[in-house]
Amino acid sequence: LAMKQGDFCFFYHSNANPSVVAGILEVVETASPDPTQFDKKGGEDMGYDPKSKPENPRWVGVTVRFVEKLARPVTLGEIKALKPLAEMALVKISRLSVSPVKPKEWKAILALAAKKP
Repeated sequence: LAMKQGDFCFFYHSNANPSVVAGILEVVETASPDPTQFDKKGGEDMGYDPKSKPENPRWVGVTVRFVEKLARPVTLGEIKALKPLAEMALVKISRLSVSPVKPKEWKAILALAAKKP
């Protein structure tokens, strides 16, 4: 719920091998309940959550638009190896699907993307 319209975020491929930050997105719509959580017909494989209720949704999402692809993907290994990023939420709590990025972390990742591997 912290993401607001106009915020920028990284697109992170967590299931890639290796996992990488690949691009930049912009939030164009603030958080709203994910409708798939209420869709029994879709089933749990498609996001249905029997514990979620319309009056108290458990899953929300934002709408984003593509801004740009990074000059080169930045691997999770590169991020972990950079001392200024050691406390980054992506490194410390890797199971989060969405995590905050501090301004200094944003700049460090963009600097890594600009460097030759």
